[in-house]
Formats: sequence, structure tokens, C-alpha cells
Amino acid sequence: MASQIKAIRANRPRIELGPTVHTPLLIEYMAGRSGLNAGEVKLAAYELHDALVYFLSMGQPVQMEGVGTFTPDVRLDGTLLIQFRPCVELKHALNAPDAFTGNLRNRQNIGKSSRELVDQWNEEHPEDPVVD
Repeated sequence: MASQIKAIRANRPRIELGPTVHTPLLIEYMAGRSGLNAGEVKLAAYELHDALVYFLSMGQPVQMEGVGTFTPDVRLDGTLLIQFRPCVELKHALNAPDAFTGNLRNRQNIGKSSRELVDQWNEEHPEDPVVD
């Protein structure tokens, strides 16, 4: 007997992630668009890192227009971490019509309810149904 979580996870729309963009490619991309050379972009990235560490370590959130807000937080065991909340403009840019050009698995299931995804699982897997 399958769980609801298994059925929903199998059928929900999912982005097929491409390879991670690492710093050298990101720097090359930004240098090509900005008029700065790669060394200047790399230096700015290191300075951004240092500025984030500086302000976050003092308990100050850092808001970057067009990017989002970085906020320091702490776990129960005392481990410090960083919460990131993307800005609305970044979310809107990603959700603009035709903005997303990556691969989306189960695209046909966009808009379906959890119940519909479970029903789809049950139709496709009669040997392992989800039972309420």
C-alpha cells in the first residue's frame, strides 16, 4: 500500500534541475553583461560575501534590491544559519510568461489537486494503491 506522500511526490510537477552554475561561469556571464572585467566581478563577489558576513554576524538582516533579504537565525542547538527570502521582483521575473526555459516533469499535472494526483497514482499503480 503506497502512501499519499509517495503518490503526490511521483506525480506532482517538478523542475528537472540542470547542472549547478559555479562561480567561474557566473562571473563570466556577469562580466559579459556589465562591461566589467572578470577580475572586477570576482572581487565584487568576494566583497559581497564579506559584507554579508559582517552585517549578518551583528544580527542585521541584509536586503539587496532585486535579489532579496538575508536574515541571520539560530537553531535550538545554537547553530547559526541564514534564511533567504527572495524579493517579489525576482519571483515575478521567474514567473513571467515564457521566462522559464528549463525542463518541467509532469507539466500536465499543473493545477491538479492532491486528491487528483493520488487518483492518478491509483490508476497507474493498481497493484500498490493509496488507501484512505
